[in-house]
Formats: sequence, C-alpha cells, structure tokens
Amino acid sequence: MDAAADVRVAIFGCSIVLKLTRNENVLRYAAKLLFKLSQNERNDPGFSTFNVVDSLAHFIASFTSSVGGKPAGQFFSGRCPLLLYAVSTLKNLTHAERAAEALAGARGISILVRVVNVVLQLGIASLPDEMYLQAEQLLVQITETLRNLVTSSGACKSFLEQREAECSPLETLLRTLEAEQGLRDSVIVMTNVCRILSKLSLDPNCLARMRCPVTVTSLTDLLVGHQAEKRPAHQPLLVRASFILGNMTSSPSETHSFLLPAIPNIVALLGMYTGVELGEDSGDEEEDPGGQEGKVGKENEEVLVKMIRLLANLAINEEAGRKIVGMIEIEDLVHLLACKPVEAHQELVLNIVGALANFTFYDIPTNCLLSTRLDIAKQMFGFLLHPNPETVAEAARVLANLSRHADVRYLMAERRGTEILTVLLDHTARDVVFQAAGCIMNATTGGEDAASHAQIVVLNGGIGKLATALLEALQDNDYDLATVAARALYNLCSPRHSKSLPFLDHEERERVQDLIADVLETNADEVQDPRRAALDEVLERLEELITPSDEAVCTRESRAV
Repeated sequence: MDAAADVRVAIFGCSIVLKLTRNENVLRYAAKLLFKLSQNERNDPGFSTFNVVDSLAHFIASFTSSVGGKPAGQFFSGRCPLLLYAVSTLKNLTHAERAAEALAGARGISILVRVVNVVLQLGIASLPDEMYLQAEQLLVQITETLRNLVTSSGACKSFLEQREAECSPLETLLRTLEAEQGLRDSVIVMTNVCRILSKLSLDPNCLARMRCPVTVTSLTDLLVGHQAEKRPAHQPLLVRASFILGNMTSSPSETHSFLLPAIPNIVALLGMYTGVELGEDSGDEEEDPGGQEGKVGKENEEVLVKMIRLLANLAINEEAGRKIVGMIEIEDLVHLLACKPVEAHQELVLNIVGALANFTFYDIPTNCLLSTRLDIAKQMFGFLLHPNPETVAEAARVLANLSRHADVRYLMAERRGTEILTVLLDHTARDVVFQAAGCIMNATTGGEDAASHAQIVVLNGGIGKLATALLEALQDNDYDLATVAARALYNLCSPRHSKSLPFLDHEERERVQDLIADVLETNADEVQDPRRAALDEVLERLEELITPSDEAVCTRESRAV
C-alpha cells in the first residue's frame, strides 16, 4: 500500500472513530491525527471523499451539547484539548473554498459559535491562567475558522439565525468584545472577531444589528485601549475596529449620537498617528530587529485611512462635526496632505480630501481648519486636475465650502482655479460636474469679486457648458445637478455682473432661451418630485433675466394659449 492510500485509510478510520466512540482518549488520538494530516493540503481530496468536514461538525455539536452545567476544570482537562484539535482541523481544511462551503452548509457557523457561548459561560475572566490560555487558544482557532466561512454563500444569513432561546451567532461575536467577558487583552482573538465583523458590516441586515450603544462602546474602547500600542500586532485590530465604525456611520443614524462621547479620544488617536507620519512622535520606540519598518509604515497608514474615514463620516452629524473641527489635531491633516505624494498614497490622499470636504462645511469660528484655508485651497487646485474623478469632485467640494471667504475667492481667480472649474464642466463624471457647477455658483453669487469670477467663466465658454450640463441632467431626471447648473447660469447673467453680460452673445442667449422654454413647456405636474418645482422657479427667474421685456410678454402670452 502506498503512502497516499495509507493517508486515505487513516482519514477514513479517524472519521469512523469520531462517530462511534465516546472514549476521550481514543477520540483525542483520532482528532490529533486528523489535525496533523490536515496540515498538508495534498491530503484535502481524502478529507473531501469521506466528508470529514461534516463528521467533525456533527462531532463538535454533539460533544459541546454534553458540556452544559459541568465545572470548568472538567471541560479544560479533557474536552478543551479535544475540541481544539477538531476545530483546528476545520480551520486548515476551510482554507479551501469547497470545504468552507461544505462546513457552512452543515450549520458550521452556528455550531462553532455555540462553542464560543460555552466558553463564555465558563467565565473566562475568573479562570486560572492555564485554563485561560486554553480557552484563548480554542477561541483563536474558532474565530479563524469563522473568518474562512464568512465569505461563503449565505454566511450573513447564518450569522443572523436565532434558534430557540439562543443568541444569534452575530450577537455572540459582539458579546466577545464586551469588557466583562475578559478577552480584551487577547489581541489575536479581538482582531479575528473584528475581521469577521468587518465582512459582516458590509451586509445591510448585519450592519443594522450591529448599530447599538453596547457594540459602539465596545469598539471605541478597543480603539482607546490600544491607542498607546504602535506594535505591528495591534495595527490590524485598530484598522478593523475603525473600518466597522466607519461602516456604521456611513449614513445618518443613531450611531453618530452613540459615538459623540468618544470623539475626543478618536481625534487624539488620529493626532498620534499623524504625528508618527509627520515625524513628530517623541515617544520611545522599540527597535525593529526584523527590518519591518516599511511594513509598519504601511500599517500606520492603513490605520490613518480608516480613522480619517470614520471621522469624515461622523462629521455628517452636525453636533459631531462641530466637535471634531474644534480640535487642533485636525490641522495635521493639512500638513499630512502636503507631504504625501498622491501617486504613492492615493487612498490616504483621497480620504484626507474627502474628510476636508466634510470638515470645511462648518464655517464657524471654532473650526481649526479655517486658519489654514488658503493652504488648503492651494492644495485643492492641484487635485482639480487629478485623473481620479472622485478626488476631483471632493477637491471641488472643498473649494465650494471655502469660497464663502473673500480671500479664497481671490486666490481662485488669481491661481486659475475658477478657470479650471469651468473646464471641468465638460467632465464625464456627474459628481465632478455637479461640484464644479456648485463652486462656480458660490463664487458668482455675491461679493465684490463675483463679477471677475463671472467674467472668467464666460470667457472660457462657461455659459454653453452649463447649458449643456443642464440639458443632460434633465435627460437623466437629475434635478439636483440641473438646479445647480441653472443657478450658476442665473448668477452669470445677473445685472450685478456688468462685465459678463457683453459676452452673452445672441447665439448663446437664444440657446439658453430655447432650453428654458423646452423645459418649462413640459408638464411638470406629472413629475412627483419637489426638486422639479425648485428647478422651474430658477428657470423662470432666469428667463425673465435674459429675455427682453417685449419678448417676455409674447412668450408668456403664447404659453397661455
């Protein structure tokens, strides 16, 4: 008999032992042998042939069900090592997609999480050190196996399943994050759990279950508790915890209110990591004997990206936004942006620009960023020409916010910012056109310099570009973009801008008039959208502005017929 045949016989024999005997010594030997064989992926076909994944799942389920009510000493003396071998074998096998699907189909998620429940019920926090280490090892293997399963088909539904009086698997995982469970100091368990939750937070139903005060507190406590640790082992935990919170705050919800007390700590943590990137960290750093400096730098940047995204999402909430922009550490984002080449740090740069767009929305005296608004504006001019349309749109949004200040508007005209924004009205990306039109609308709304901006826009063909944007937006029923374009057109044609009026030649005037007439003659009553009424109001005012009085009378009479 060859070696391959011997392996298949061993796998088959051990799977039979799991089903037939309850002798723990025999079971431990069989489970240990299966674990050793599972470490070689060349043995995977044998495990698949004899459905060992299914056998192990049923074994763990039946073995765990007999534990209830027994003392911790009995569990850790025999049962825990046996379960450790069985779960570790599943972890090795489920690196393969086929085995992961098989275990998920055999209710593997609920079975494994039931073991987690058993361990939690034993009161880990009060266990002797030796038993605690055994429990930690078992939870590490379980959570790593669940990581393999979380991407399998139907996994999110399985994590939400609730049987009888039991918690759902998702709720059990969330419990492991709570301080009273005693697992906070186990970085690897916490990291594994957060990796699983990161995947689940992409599912709307799972995310809805996660949005509760206890979970928010647990995750923020993890961030704060590990903020002094800059060692590589802690970075993945901070990245995943920030990512989950970022997903929980991606749209307005109660989560923003839950996070309000934690904002000072989160911003302080951001300041610590930006300090590291800017070379301002004065803390004692351990030597890196493994030569991992490049890797650590990348992981620091990953933490920054996720934390910046989290704070940007929090700023959607007005109370949270005002609190964030009032903290001096936010200024470091401007310095960080200046020293990070976009080619090498695209994700970081995009997140900083997006965050600045949210933060500069708050035009209040306590906003620390406003003292550096000219530096921010200069940086944004460069990003207006970036090939990534998302970066361009966010940069234009920053300028739209800052253009409420006269010195920024002056800089826009002087540094050709207004000219670039006019060119961007031809952009193929809708968000870029929207933000460019909005920025032009703000710059030409009022103030002594509004006429000079209007002149720059008109000289660069802005009226025709805005008319085209308005027409294309209406074809897509995009009333938000259409209204912004119409308001920008109204500003350009306003009598306030006497310098711009001569550039509205007869052909352009006729084109805008025809466009307005076509839009207003459509039956707006059929469109059940209040934004359409707002658009019509702007267009009627624009029509009156550019149409000579005698033509306006004729137009109104013909429309009344």
